Amino acid sequence: MNYSSSLKKQLNNLITFQSKNKSDYLYSPGKDFSRKREISYEDVIKITLTSGARSLRNELMTFYNYKKSVTASAYCQQRSKIKKEAFKDLFYSFNSILDKTKNYKGYKLLACDGSQIQTPMITDNEDYFLQGYQSFDNNNAYFHLNALYDLCNGYYDDVIIEPEHVRKEKDSFIKMVQRHDNSNKIIYIADRGYESYNVMAHIYDQNQFFLIRIKDFNIGGIAQMFPKPTQDKFDQSVTRVFTRHSHKKYREKYGNYIWIRHKYDIDFFTPEHDMYKMTFRIIRIKIANGTYECLATNLPPDEFKTDEIKKLYNMRWGIETSFKELKYSTAMLYFHSRKEELLHQEIYAKLIMYNFSQAVISKIKLVKKHLKYEYKINHALAEQLCSLFLRGATSINVESILLTALLPVRLNRSYKRTKKKNRYINLEYRP
Repeated sequence: MNYSSSLKKQLNNLITFQSKNKSDYLYSPGKDFSRKREISYEDVIKITLTSGARSLRNELMTFYNYKKSVTASAYCQQRSKIKKEAFKDLFYSFNSILDKTKNYKGYKLLACDGSQIQTPMITDNEDYFLQGYQSFDNNNAYFHLNALYDLCNGYYDDVIIEPEHVRKEKDSFIKMVQRHDNSNKIIYIADRGYESYNVMAHIYDQNQFFLIRIKDFNIGGIAQMFPKPTQDKFDQSVTRVFTRHSHKKYREKYGNYIWIRHKYDIDFFTPEHDMYKMTFRIIRIKIANGTYECLATNLPPDEFKTDEIKKLYNMRWGIETSFKELKYSTAMLYFHSRKEELLHQEIYAKLIMYNFSQAVISKIKLVKKHLKYEYKINHALAEQLCSLFLRGATSINVESILLTALLPVRLNRSYKRTKKKNRYINLEYRP
């Protein structure tokens, strides 16, 4: 049995187990799914997992291999009986069985970032609309996906979904840090939007490590307390004591103390401990286009030199690439519902499918040949094949097909980053 078949069997077992205990995930337990229907509880879960960029009618016909005439209305009625927690719990239970043994020098690398998800949701709740958007129509409702992404293994490790207008990325980051298993050494990597003493302190308290990009010395933020360096490389360890007090005795006792005003939402102080001490490094490195990046980290300097810190932060780009694959290859731009609860279902379903495909890709061994380029697996094709395979296309050998459609890896290419709206695709009137 190849790995894709084994993984499919494990996922089906999780769905079957959930089906046997489905009362926890139904709005009307004892009534919903109590009679035999054309579409069972397990079918609803699998259809939602494997639905892609086609209309719901076509997705249903393909799922049943054109042997059942199941209407979109029947599927939607059955699906509306299931809580979003069914897909959320399936996401975490499926993650628990994935192989996550790859690491970086014994450290688990978790990148944190967020991404907008535009949906066709029908709502009057202004929390789901972009800030300053005056015309609240049905075409501009946004979710915000906060994610922890395992850079070494290529999985979404943890997520928090919230309305775009009231998103709190730093708070979501802290929540995911606090509920994470700390049995292994972890390096949390984040970009400039997560620059915060509060974020750093919560990771510090977990005895873990952070690598966060911060604003440059002349812009403000954490680095502004230091004189601007005159050299291209700057790597200095600093110790800071944080307090809510501004009395003279604190200034005399702690020359490097930082007074935190009460208006700032900092929660690492307690009534018993009104002082907080933290040691970290400020690093400034020159990048390709002649500009500089400034980083804050508590990684030990004897183990992680400046050049390695630069390489480590560059690995964060893996989560940016994953968002692109999630929206396009895994079809997160295509939704088959307009209700908030059902949209949550679809988002978790796409995350499960992304992790399933990545798990299959990670087990394929590529034979190195003396060619111009190195080659990698086609992620978009992997998503399509895994979706068909989960629907029951047992004749498909996923691994063999993927090995015949490799893509070249062209290193040292850079392009100007362009921002464009990734508009959702309305499937309502598609054939």
